[in-house]
Amino acid sequence: MSGFPVFHNAICFSLKTLDSHFRYPQCRPATARIRAGIMILPAEVSVVSSTSFFSAFASGRLLTLARKLPGRFFAVLSLLAVLSVLAAIPVLNLLTLGMLIDPQRRVALSGRFRDGFPLLRIAPQAGWMLLATLLLSLPIRLQAARVHNAAVILGNKHPSVNQMLGVLTVLQIICGVHLLCFLLNGCRPLLLLRPLRNLLSGLRQLATRSGRATLSSNLDNTLQLIAPVRHVMIGVRAFSGGLMWLFLPTTMMVACSAPNISGPAFAIISALGFLLMIPVAAWLPYLQIHQAVEGRFAAIFEVGKVRETIRRAPFSWMLTTLLLYLLTIPLYLGQIRLPAEDSLLLLTPVSILLIYPARLLTSWAWYRGNRPEKSAARWWHRLLRLGMLPPLTICSGLIFLTPYISQAGRFAPYENQAYLGPVPQLFRDSFALPPGRVPILQQHSDDNSEVQGSDDQEGQKQPRKGSK
Repeated sequence: MSGFPVFHNAICFSLKTLDSHFRYPQCRPATARIRAGIMILPAEVSVVSSTSFFSAFASGRLLTLARKLPGRFFAVLSLLAVLSVLAAIPVLNLLTLGMLIDPQRRVALSGRFRDGFPLLRIAPQAGWMLLATLLLSLPIRLQAARVHNAAVILGNKHPSVNQMLGVLTVLQIICGVHLLCFLLNGCRPLLLLRPLRNLLSGLRQLATRSGRATLSSNLDNTLQLIAPVRHVMIGVRAFSGGLMWLFLPTTMMVACSAPNISGPAFAIISALGFLLMIPVAAWLPYLQIHQAVEGRFAAIFEVGKVRETIRRAPFSWMLTTLLLYLLTIPLYLGQIRLPAEDSLLLLTPVSILLIYPARLLTSWAWYRGNRPEKSAARWWHRLLRLGMLPPLTICSGLIFLTPYISQAGRFAPYENQAYLGPVPQLFRDSFALPPGRVPILQQHSDDNSEVQGSDDQEGQKQPRKGSK
């Protein structure tokens, strides 16, 4: 490479000489282009070794990823916790369903999975606020328990009880002001352990004009991102449309499981409902995505659009639908014995953790099916449809068997978390079986155990009679 700078300088000198001699205007642009092409040539070419490349990559990208990974992990946990709390509340579960459907719409339009997590920008602040609420509620609950125990022992009008009640009131005010200032300061975690600085910073935010402008801007951005009214409307549309599709086949399936009803007519009705559930299970996930993309309630009944999308990308439809129902099967285990109201918060995170990625993958398959490409081959499409028939039949059969194994009774098939989202405990208790009744399969097992117990007792008595 030692001769290259000499060659480079010679060419540049020749071009300058030609430029000074050529005085015609039509020749100057060509000379300028030649000079520009030569001047960008480096005088010396540096050789980068593989060791320096990997060291630069390790020191740059990996360190940046390692620095951002804990924050991303905490944001995902915070989002999961907030959605779980909202899903356990009877009316706000529709807001949770809307927050699951709207990311599907984003992924279906763009095809990028990172668009399926729009709430991650405010999820860390929500997680710190939830954590601060739990921590500051501990001393309040402990003091409230002390007041209750003292009132039971000493009476409500005892001076010690009144004094402890005053301490509880002061503690509630202090914790409430601390939480409010913590929220005004952007939920910074270090301020949670520094209450005086948190109070002064919160008062500064309210007293100064720039602080109030910042609070107003942050509030507008948060409300625009959360959009509670829009998400509730999306959840209501998705829930109502899914319930309309599920009502007829589910009602026909549970006809045979109703108490004191038997006969061949009801068995035929249940079999027809079982068959009707198969195409519903194949189309309904895509129909909800189509409804969210179009923004119209009637779009959930446009089966032709869904069939065309499946025809364009049948393999993606098959994989994502199988994954959706495979991840839904563990959720039916929580229907066998209904949990207590306090333990429902342990089940809703599992539901959201399983359903959220499956819904995003289904939206990605919808995006692939709506690309401007040719449809798949007819034989390939028909082969995949035949291959999907056994899994969809198994899914329909699982829904058919839920009244026989669930404590919720005939309401259990309507609790389809793949389409309708998590169901709060209040709705479960209103449709659950009475305390004295158990599911049908458990009744048969109890009867068999009683018969076996009586046979064992008779077997133990017979040798005694022989000995006499």
